[in-house]
Formats: sequence, structure tokens, C-alpha cells
Amino acid sequence: MLGQALGCNAIAGIEEGVLALCQDGTRIDQTGCRGSDEGNGGGGAGGGSSCRSCPDPDPDECPLPWQWKSPTTGSCYLHHGTERDWNTAREHCLELGGDLAALSSAEEFWFIGSVVSGDVWIGGTDAQQEGEFSWSNGEPWVFTAWKEGVPGDQGSKQDCVMLSASPGTAASFDDRACGEKRGFLCEKSKAP
Repeated sequence: MLGQALGCNAIAGIEEGVLALCQDGTRIDQTGCRGSDEGNGGGGAGGGSSCRSCPDPDPDECPLPWQWKSPTTGSCYLHHGTERDWNTAREHCLELGGDLAALSSAEEFWFIGSVVSGDVWIGGTDAQQEGEFSWSNGEPWVFTAWKEGVPGDQGSKQDCVMLSASPGTAASFDDRACGEKRGFLCEKSKAP
């Protein structure tokens, strides 16, 4: 059964070490995806990586490997725990058909703060003009949630934005050096 879930991850393009979710939002674990058309949650004939027990994608939900869908924006999000610098993280998001997340409204910010834990790169940057932040995907910079005392370049070229969403504290934006390595959050906007 574990092989079945891991096979589904491989077929869906989910990189090793990233938590994957079934289409119904439950975690893919040793039992595979529950609620499949076979009804046994992962024991499809032949096992292996056929992905027979993975549920068919719901057109109103985010396709794998995307993990969450925002109820307000309709965008899909994927949290990568693999630590990368900001530019490499962005390249990976672009390869998946998205970009680093642009949290451009209070609703979107609070939604992401409720599902992500830890410090992750998001798509904000002021690399083009110091002090003038923009989102890497081109969305307008109209909402901010800066941690007290930031942004502040502090002479170390802190041109990239991370979301700090540590348990027990209010989520906030923080500007950091783009070469720091951390997990990251990709966003795929809904098709127009």
C-alpha cells in the first residue's frame, strides 16, 4: 500500500520529501488515498505505480501536486519544504506552471497563514528598486503584513520577502537576503 501512495506521488510529479495530499485533502500515507473508486484506499490490482487507487481529479479542485485551494482567490498553493535560495525556489515554481506566492489581500494572507507553518519564501522582492516591493508574478503590491521594524535593508541586500508563520505567533512578512535557503510557497493562479 505504501508503494501505491509513493507511486502516485511519483506520477503526480511530487518531489521526494514533500507532503502530498489526496484530492479530498487527506494525507497520502501508508494507506494511500482513501475514497478511491476501488474503495480500499490503495490496494489496486498489481500495486506498483499504476496509480489506480488515486481519485480522479475534481475539476473544481487543484490538480496534484498542488495542495490547497484558496476559497477567495481560487489559486492553488504548494508548500515545498526543500530549502532553496529565492531565485532557485522561483524557478521551481515556474517549472510547475506557477510562481512564488503573491499574498496580495488580507483574505489570501490569512488563508495561507492558516495552512503554512514556518518561514517560507514568497514572491515579494525589491531587487529592482530598493524599498519598492513588487510581486514576482506581476500582481500589484497593494497589501502588506510586515513584521515590526521591517522592511529594512540593513546594508545586507535584503531584497526578497519571506512569510514567517511560526506556530503561536501572528504571520508576517520579512525581507531577507535572497541567497538564504529556506522552504518556499508556490502559487498557481486560476485560469481566466
